[in-house]
Amino acid sequence: MAKVLDGIRIADLSHALAAPSGTKLLGDLGAEVVKVERIGAGDFTRRLVPWVFESFNRGKKSVAVDLKSAEGIGVVRQLVASSDVFVQAFRPGVAEAMGLGQDDLAALNPRLIYATFSGFGPDGPEAERRGFDGLLQAESGMVRLQDRILGSTSFVDQAAGLLLSNAVLSALLHRERTGEVGHVHISLLDTALYLQTAPILEYSVTGHQLDQAGHEARNPTNAVFAAADGQIYIAVFFDDEWAALCQVLGLGELVTDPRFLTLADRQVNSAMLRELVGPALAKHPRRFLVDQLEQQGIVAGEVRDYGEVLANAQVTASGSIETLPTTSGAEGAFVRTPFRLSCFPDRSAATAPRVGQHTRELLASLGYSDDEQAGLLARGVVA
Repeated sequence: MAKVLDGIRIADLSHALAAPSGTKLLGDLGAEVVKVERIGAGDFTRRLVPWVFESFNRGKKSVAVDLKSAEGIGVVRQLVASSDVFVQAFRPGVAEAMGLGQDDLAALNPRLIYATFSGFGPDGPEAERRGFDGLLQAESGMVRLQDRILGSTSFVDQAAGLLLSNAVLSALLHRERTGEVGHVHISLLDTALYLQTAPILEYSVTGHQLDQAGHEARNPTNAVFAAADGQIYIAVFFDDEWAALCQVLGLGELVTDPRFLTLADRQVNSAMLRELVGPALAKHPRRFLVDQLEQQGIVAGEVRDYGEVLANAQVTASGSIETLPTTSGAEGAFVRTPFRLSCFPDRSAATAPRVGQHTRELLASLGYSDDEQAGLLARGVVA
C-alpha cells in the first residue's frame, strides 16, 4: 500500500538535529529523503552525538558532495531539478553565495518548495547568528521559566522539526490543490516562543513572570512526591480532588482544616501541606498509590527511569518503541513516528546511512553515466 508521500523527493542539506528530525518524519510518510553531506566526516552529529544521528536519519539516502566546488554544486542542482522540496539550514546568505538560493533554484525547478531553517529567522539585526537548542532556551525566556537549561532532550529542536514537517506538508498540499508554490521558513526563535505562548501572554497582561521555583507554591498538590519505592506525580487542583486525596491517605481531618480549605489556603500553607502529605505518601509503593488515586478520579503516575519506560506494558502494547539494528549492528530502542495513519501500514525505516552510501545510486538516477560518475569520484567532487 502506498504511503502519503510516495513519489516525493526531498533534497536535504540540513544538519544537526532540528531540521533532520523534520525530514525524518517526512521520510516516514514515504518521501525519498536525499541527505547531502560533507565528504569524509558527513553530518557532525555522526561523531559528536551519534545517537542523535541514528535517531533522526533512519531511512534516508546519503550523498557525499564537495559543496566548495562548482562541479559539486552542479550535482546538487541536478538533484534539485528532480526534487519536490529543498531543505537547507545554512546561515543567511550562504546558500545564495553557493548558487543555491531560493530564486536560483526556482528558476531551475519552478515547482520546488524551498524550506529554510534558521536560528533567528530571515530578517532583523540577529538574523545571521548561529542558533541551537540551549541558546534559544536562554534567549527566549525559557531558562527564566525553567530555572535551568533543560539539556539532553533538545525539545526546542524537535518541536521545530515537527513544525518543519507540518509546514512542508501544508506547502505540498497547497501546491497540489492550486498549482501555486509556497516556501517555508522555520526558526528556532519562533519555535521557542510558540512553546511559551500562554506564559508570555500572561506576562504581557499582568507583568507576572512564571518560574519553576514558585511552582509548588502555586500548585502545592500538582507536584512530585516521594513514595515508598520511588517518586510519584500527583495532579490535584480542585477542592473535591483535595478531599479525595486526604481520604485515600487517611488524612480526613485535613479536609476541614482551615489552613487547606481552598486552593488559595493551600497555596499560602504549601510548605505545611507537604510536611503533612509527604510522610503519608511515603508509606506506600507507587503502584498502590496510583491505583487508589485513579479510582478516586485523581490523575497520578509513577516517575520512571528509561529502564522502566522500556519495560512498561503500555509502551509495549502501543508499539511506541521498536527494537531495530543500529548502523553498528547492535540492537537499539527506536521511538516510532508519534502518529498513526490508518491509510497505510507502518514500515520500519532502514538504518541511518553511511556517508555517501547512496552517491552512485543517486548519480545514476540523475542520468550520470558510469564514466561521468567515475570522473566525479576521481576528482573528489563526490564520494
